[in-house]
Amino acid sequence: PVLAMAAFSAWRGHGDLALAAALGAGLVNLTLGLGVCALYGPLQPAALAINAPAMLVFALALYPMLRSDACLTSSEGGTLLAAWGIYLAWQVFLAAPA
Repeated sequence: PVLAMAAFSAWRGHGDLALAAALGAGLVNLTLGLGVCALYGPLQPAALAINAPAMLVFALALYPMLRSDACLTSSEGGTLLAAWGIYLAWQVFLAAPA
C-alpha cells in the first residue's frame, strides 16, 4: 500500500509526500523487522556488517539527487531501482546454499 501511495503521490506531483511515505515505511519496516528478528534470536553480525553499509550507501547516493533540485528525475529513480535490484540479487546469491 505504501508503494502505491508513493507512486500515486509522485504521479500527482506531490514528490515530498511520496518521499516521506517511502522513507517512513522503510524506517518502520527496518526497525520493526530488526526488532522482531532480535526477539526470535540473536542477529548475526555478518548480516549487519553487509546490510548497514549498503543502507548508508543508498542514503548517501539519494542525498545529492534530492539536494540538487529537490526533485528526483526518472533517470535517477531508475538508477536507484537498478541498484536496489542488483543489491537484492546479490543478497539472494549470498543466501543460496553452496
